[in-house]
Amino acid sequence: MASILFSGAISDQNVYNSIKIEKLEWMAENLNASFFRNGDPIPEARTDEDWSAAGKEGKPAWCYYENNIENGKKYGKLYNWYAINDPRGLARSAGIYQVMQNGGRLLISWVVKMLPEQR
Repeated sequence: MASILFSGAISDQNVYNSIKIEKLEWMAENLNASFFRNGDPIPEARTDEDWSAAGKEGKPAWCYYENNIENGKKYGKLYNWYAINDPRGLARSAGIYQVMQNGGRLLISWVVKMLPEQR
């Protein structure tokens, strides 16, 4: 699952809570998009077999944790590699991008800085 940095509107018709840490605004919840930026639907993998088939075929897909729609309320949707890297764009607009290495390091650095010194 990719983390998403939020600093603008997302085109999936959902409203996301965010938190500002220094100069960056981070999503406070997981992405819950069912469509790519261009409006094409992202196929849902409803079973473990669907998820596996999408991966083997190199096709984008999303699912709910443990394929349980109730988990979507807490965790949002989970996306496979092909959905995240699809050229139609999962959420890469208006300053939104996936936090892979540098963004994650930035967040960790901030948390460490905010911890009280150990004596």
